[in-house]
Amino acid sequence: MQCRFCGSNDIREEILTNSVHYGKYICNNCGENLDWIKKPKNINSKKRKVTPLKENVNYCQICLRTKDKLGNDNSLTEHHILPYNIFPEFDEYKDNRLVVCSRCHEAINLIQRMFNTFNNMELRNAIL
Repeated sequence: MQCRFCGSNDIREEILTNSVHYGKYICNNCGENLDWIKKPKNINSKKRKVTPLKENVNYCQICLRTKDKLGNDNSLTEHHILPYNIFPEFDEYKDNRLVVCSRCHEAINLIQRMFNTFNNMELRNAIL
């Protein structure tokens, strides 16, 4: 890879934490961010036990639409309030989950990505 800003071939990879991106390529000469590194498929791919939806909840806990009112392209799924990739120890807690339709789930995930400014340790301490 060659830097498109200065033409240097001296490029380094920087793996990011607490970011939606896995990592980035940076030019050692001019310091410019050249491209994002895609997350490898095998990283954090440990199989985990899938548990059923909260018992007796057959509606979206955000928009309150029932399963029969969602339509063909929308279904109920679970959303982890505390993200599984950051807090795997809370995976089995039913209180850490919301039953949401796929549209509300997309909206929640978008908002979380846009406002991902919380400090994970402070959040963990507040929960415990």
